[in-house]
Amino acid sequence: MGNAISWAAFEDIDKNAALERTRLRDTRTEDEYRESEFSGGGSGTWFVIQSNDYDFAAADKVGLLSKDCRVIGCQVEEHVMASTACCFERDKVLWAVTHLGVDGVTYDLAVVGTPPTIFEEIRSRLAAEQDAAGGKNADVDFMFDVPIELAKGICGYRHDEDTATPFTELATLR
Repeated sequence: MGNAISWAAFEDIDKNAALERTRLRDTRTEDEYRESEFSGGGSGTWFVIQSNDYDFAAADKVGLLSKDCRVIGCQVEEHVMASTACCFERDKVLWAVTHLGVDGVTYDLAVVGTPPTIFEEIRSRLAAEQDAAGGKNADVDFMFDVPIELAKGICGYRHDEDTATPFTELATLR
């Protein structure tokens, strides 16, 4: 069983502004495992909204959410080993990195713009792990984690790791 989720991390705007632009509201019900359709939480300068909708953080939507801030979007489709991370600031794409493992293990990454300097370290480290596991013949796809680790490296959030602050269930506005 795998995840098909996405999340958007908003930098330097408050929680209420992020909720307003996504047309969500906080139910104040804790969602420890982020299993609700929408969950929100974060600390420091980032507020994260995670969704069970893979398209919630698609690049075109992340661009619209970034009208006056920086937003990191991440999509995770474990059933076909596809992942994407993107960064928009004030409606402009800064970078995007996509891995499509649909036809088996591949080292391919589609890169748009100029990812942050941590990208190359993450790519090199996970490519070395892929090599050590048997390369394209391995039973695991380490390259799938490159976009996810890149997003985490910037905002500190990863969907499958515990968080320092609790997430709460979010509901759509009626």
